[in-house]
Amino acid sequence: GPGRGAGGAPGQPGENCKPQGNVLIIQEEDKEAPDDNRGGGRVCFEFTTPTDAVSVGVMDIPPNRGDFIQVEISSIIAPTNILFQGLGNNAVQNVPINTERVTRVCLFFIGEAAITDITFCAKSTNPTV
Repeated sequence: GPGRGAGGAPGQPGENCKPQGNVLIIQEEDKEAPDDNRGGGRVCFEFTTPTDAVSVGVMDIPPNRGDFIQVEISSIIAPTNILFQGLGNNAVQNVPINTERVTRVCLFFIGEAAITDITFCAKSTNPTV
């Protein structure tokens, strides 16, 4: 919960003192109650129209684990990987993407983790004058 865990404690870089509400997790297979998967996994968001991806909010990621975000960009063959350091138990953090023409964003988690939000700007194909 809010403020619990070393990474989410008040005054820490990953301070988590406001309830996050619903977060997206990869569920443990053998649990009925929500429990983020200790084995990690991959979560992908696909955009049918190229989009400007701004950032992804993540939570509860230990430091030095090797988690990363993979971004696929329209007209570019090789995806871009964004490595980030977790801020610890129950910490919340915002990972900047700041990339235009994104068609897919995948988060690769090495262990337990949650996604709190994704921020993007869809460009209108019919701008208003």
